[in-house]
Amino acid sequence: MMQFRYNAVDSTGKACSGTLTAGTLVEARQVLRSKALLPVQITLASGKASAPTSKKRNRTFRSAITSKTLTLITRQLASLIANSIRIEEALAAIARQDLPARAKTVLIEIRHQIIDGSSLAKALSAQGNVFPRQYISSVAAGESSGRLDIVLEHLADYTETRQENRQTLQLALIYPAFLALVSGAVIVLLLTKVVPDVVSVYQRRGADLPLSTDLLIAVSDFLRQFGVGILFALTLLYAALAWAMRRQAGRQAWGRWSLKAPLFGPFNLRRQAAEISGTLAILIQSGVPLVEALKTAAGVASNDYVSNRMHMAANDVGEGTALDLALSRTGVMPPMMLAIVASAIRSGELGPALARTARDQQKELGAQTKALVALMEPMVLLVMGGIVLFIVLAILTPIVNLNTLSGV
Repeated sequence: MMQFRYNAVDSTGKACSGTLTAGTLVEARQVLRSKALLPVQITLASGKASAPTSKKRNRTFRSAITSKTLTLITRQLASLIANSIRIEEALAAIARQDLPARAKTVLIEIRHQIIDGSSLAKALSAQGNVFPRQYISSVAAGESSGRLDIVLEHLADYTETRQENRQTLQLALIYPAFLALVSGAVIVLLLTKVVPDVVSVYQRRGADLPLSTDLLIAVSDFLRQFGVGILFALTLLYAALAWAMRRQAGRQAWGRWSLKAPLFGPFNLRRQAAEISGTLAILIQSGVPLVEALKTAAGVASNDYVSNRMHMAANDVGEGTALDLALSRTGVMPPMMLAIVASAIRSGELGPALARTARDQQKELGAQTKALVALMEPMVLLVMGGIVLFIVLAILTPIVNLNTLSGV
């Protein structure tokens, strides 16, 4: 018989630890499970780490769960664990519901790994790219601290808010994009098909054409003569940009420019700040160490330039720099957020302060999104309408002149 030390989680999500005697590692896990405890880590009294008790599953699922489905699963799992239902039973209950087939497959795989003795965080990590890094880190911290149900509730709120903001932005941009696309197609059709036919009538009659019509004819001839070449050049430009975006330097340059671009720069900066503060709030409130939380937040940032600056901040904090000073050096955090962080550090309530900051940033982001869309729609209408009006006037002006000269 051997002596084992263990860290485990009970059916309510509360952490516990102790020692037990068993003949093998497998038996030690079975003893814990017979007591309704989920093993997080088991080591021999000599310090040897536990090994897997069954053949490791190497299945990898990529993007198998949408944000909406992930929010639903997370919230239901939090509710079931809070009601003292064991994790594997909770996963089985959720998998029996009306979910996408691939999501059910992932849940079943996670349940199998937990039954084999894995922790929930390790089972999530084994699913490849399905679960975000901050999600897995938060779950691991929740298991260690015994606050798994609370952490899952925070994760559900965060995931839901992030998905709603992304969906709001996408829906808000659909109409201006559709309007610009249709207007552009109409303009190209007028310049390449309608204008040449109408102009040929004027030219046969030998009429003097106004400057606007001459300019329209020049643009029409240019598009008909070089249209294919322009399309080819645009394709090459797109390919070059795609190649650059596959390189770290290219993504860094694009990320930095996107934060300073006219009109969209402040919007992108606020979006990144909201994303980072929300991630940090979840991780810190879950008990994740500050440096690890910063590195995780850097890893999930959608902007490569911001990600690089946050990694630098994590290194600075690891070397003893104050968090507010390290964040200020990044140049990507709003002054208000820096002031709140500095105050929260003094009061010892960094997690709640970051959570409030994230909510405020999200509200301001929503207001900026509405203002941006409200500005884009009339701008698109004004520009496209002005171009169409110019084309129509350039076509009709010679007709009016001909009618005037003929006495009609």
